[in-house]
Amino acid sequence: MILLYNPRATEFKYRLPISILSLAAVFEGKYPWRIVDGNLDAQAGDTIAKTLDQHPEIKYLLVTVMPGPQLMQAVPHTRAIKARFPHVTTIWGGYFPSSHADVVLADPAIDFAVRSQGEITILELLEALEGGGSVEKIDGLSYKVDGRIVHNKARKLTDPNALPLLPYDKVDVPAYLKKTVLGDRTISHHS
Repeated sequence: MILLYNPRATEFKYRLPISILSLAAVFEGKYPWRIVDGNLDAQAGDTIAKTLDQHPEIKYLLVTVMPGPQLMQAVPHTRAIKARFPHVTTIWGGYFPSSHADVVLADPAIDFAVRSQGEITILELLEALEGGGSVEKIDGLSYKVDGRIVHNKARKLTDPNALPLLPYDKVDVPAYLKKTVLGDRTISHHS
C-alpha cells in the first residue's frame, strides 16, 4: 500500500491536492493508496504515523514538495517517519525535488527523488521495487548508490491527455469549498 502526503501549503486556502491525485490516478487498479492532506489535517505528521501503525502493509510514503511552507512540513515529517518506520521507502516528488534533487537526497531520510512529471516514473519505480528490478534505467529518477547521488536521464513529458482522469470521487471535495469574494462555494484548483 502507498501513502500519499500533501504537506500544508497554506493556512487559508484549501487547494485540492492535484499533484498526489495525479499519482493516485495511475495507481488505480494497480496499487492501493491513501491520502493525508496537510492542508486539511493540522496534525498531518501524527496522522501519517498513526496510519502506518494501523496499516503495517504500507511500504511507501510519497511526498509532494514545493519550496516554502510545504518544505517546512515535509522535512520534519519525513525525518520523523523514517526514524520510526525505517522500512518505509520515502519518495519525494514535485517542484522542489525536481529543481534540487541533490539537496533532497543529501537527507538520509529520503530514498528517492522523482524529477519533473512523475506519473510514469513512479509507476516504473514501484514495479522495480516490488519485483526486485533495477532502477538504473528509470527516466526522471534520482537516488543514492553507496553514498553517491545518481541522476538518471530526464523523462520526456507525457501528454496530460494520455494520463487517467483524477479520482476526485476519492477525495472529500466539499471540505475544500470555501466562501470567497467570488461566491459561497468556491475552490482553489492549481494545475
